[in-house]
Amino acid sequence: MDFMDFRRGVTTLALGIGLLATTGCEELAAQLENTLEAEFDGITAEEQAWSAINAYSTYVDNQSVVPTNMPTGGNASYQGYGLLEVSSAGSGATGGTQLFGRAILNAAFTNTGGSIAGSVTDLYGFETDRFVALKTAIANEDAAAIQNLIPGQENTNGAFDVDVPSFTGTNFTAEFGGAVTLFNSDREIKVSGTGNGQFRGANGEAAAVVGDTDFSMRVTDNGKATGGVFTVVTAK
Repeated sequence: MDFMDFRRGVTTLALGIGLLATTGCEELAAQLENTLEAEFDGITAEEQAWSAINAYSTYVDNQSVVPTNMPTGGNASYQGYGLLEVSSAGSGATGGTQLFGRAILNAAFTNTGGSIAGSVTDLYGFETDRFVALKTAIANEDAAAIQNLIPGQENTNGAFDVDVPSFTGTNFTAEFGGAVTLFNSDREIKVSGTGNGQFRGANGEAAAVVGDTDFSMRVTDNGKATGGVFTVVTAK
């Protein structure tokens, strides 16, 4: 797959918070508001939005820049987002099969290359129209729109693994694994197989991976093979 594709690619509680604030319980109101913003591991929708924008812009700005000064030791954490686009869901599916989450790739560098241990967590399931809007918001680097599109609470359980046992140079093969259960339909989406990855930027500032069921990645929806594309975009 051509990496240029990356370029194209609680009302009641709120009212209660407002009432508490107007009746002098500002501290409790603030605590509840913070609870609304908090995700399961503490990352807020705003943080997730800006992480996605930073990763996208860093990758796009450097997508034609092959690294010439890769690290030869030490560790680096690349953060950004992952998108799993399920192209044909199981029989009777009504949506919620498109997934967006927080990606972290932890790279350990050596003088000959290195390895990567990564995952995509804090996943949200989207229906197709909302998912298309999310991708557009990321491409437009519109943090407010991304935040508005992210649900108030995660609606999945699980994570996807993105691991590279070893690499040399600036290109690599990533191994996928893991499963995510969608709360709204009790469906389980699994990924496996491999995808192609690359570092970009003079010093390897960005790292991106793409897997496609037309090639060597596999996706199942409640055990049934289905089509899909898995994109991970990250930056230091």
